[in-house]
Amino acid sequence: MKFTIKAGRHYANKMLLQRIMWGNELQFRFRIHTSALYNPAGLLNGWSKIFGIAEPFGHMNSCRLVYMCDNSGLKIGMYCYVNGVSPQEDSSLKKELCNIMPNVDYFCTIKREDKRYGMKIEILIDTQYQVIAWDVVKAGRYAFPLRFLLHPYLGGRFTFNHDSHITVTRLKVE
Repeated sequence: MKFTIKAGRHYANKMLLQRIMWGNELQFRFRIHTSALYNPAGLLNGWSKIFGIAEPFGHMNSCRLVYMCDNSGLKIGMYCYVNGVSPQEDSSLKKELCNIMPNVDYFCTIKREDKRYGMKIEILIDTQYQVIAWDVVKAGRYAFPLRFLLHPYLGGRFTFNHDSHITVTRLKVE
């Protein structure tokens, strides 16, 4: 599904689609289009959100795949809230994972096990999936198998003066 963040806005369209999941694992393919890139020079901005899981709310317990543009290019990371504590309050709740290229499909798995979230990033080369990043962060307690999905959000203190796009396709967990 191609999400559009309209000029001057933070949230993506299609807010009511793909909102609920069951279980502890989310797999999806994602693509950050060049329209979602920005020049970081002179801009103080945090991580923008791509997709993730909330248990039960985004600012209570959650794990999200995020991106940021910096002098090294387009980088992705892992960004979690645990028992209402934000990554700004506890820096161990955010991890920089790797640099990626815009307009290329990547695959992400977010898995909740015990008291941690695991995130794995892969790319398909020929017919083989290659792991390019993997990390874990502690997770809060949420005993129910119902999870909510968090959609793209252009984070921080700015918005674009043009529409931007991020494509996310949920995959069936095997």
